[in-house]
Amino acid sequence: MIQKQTGFSDYLEKQYLLWQMDNGRASIRQFSRWLNINHALVTQWMNGNGKPGLGSMRKLAVKLGPEVYDIMDVAHPPKAINELEEIYHIISPNDYPTLELDFDRWLEQWLKSHGYKRLK
Repeated sequence: MIQKQTGFSDYLEKQYLLWQMDNGRASIRQFSRWLNINHALVTQWMNGNGKPGLGSMRKLAVKLGPEVYDIMDVAHPPKAINELEEIYHIISPNDYPTLELDFDRWLEQWLKSHGYKRLK
């Protein structure tokens, strides 16, 4: 008897099929490259074996959309993180060091003012 996949594996398979509509009959390996996630992991997830960790979930959300978090029942990252990722590609590489320094200062201050200790 074949068991119907549910949850995340169904979601990922559906996303793969939608992706194929735009990219032709491309392989799961090509889909994995597009997701920037190891092919073996993507295949396992599509087969219902295991689920992505937070790092992989972020990569999936960037490519497939924030509903990945809903499917996995995980809180969405703060809006500011999404906005930073959306505009990062339009910032000049010459400005990266300044952006990083400014962000680092802000993060340090925010963590201290909210009672967190910075992990380096």
